[in-house]
Amino acid sequence: MELSFLKKIPKNIKQKIRNKAIDNAEFNLIRIGKKSSEISSERYREMIKAEEELIYKNIKKLGLTGGLFMFGITNILG
Repeated sequence: MELSFLKKIPKNIKQKIRNKAIDNAEFNLIRIGKKSSEISSERYREMIKAEEELIYKNIKKLGLTGGLFMFGITNILG
């Protein structure tokens, strides 16, 4: 992942992206009938990281504003 792209994203937006990645990972676990407590913490971290990378990839592809809108992250200025 390109580091200069990540440096431009404010910390509060990065946290919202992390929270969305966690939600996505939880949803994926529910789809397969498991809970986060049923898998190793390492595997759970890997799932969250993969979801974050997917979000960042989509943001980069659509542009920052379009990507944030796509994932329901609104009000980026306040």
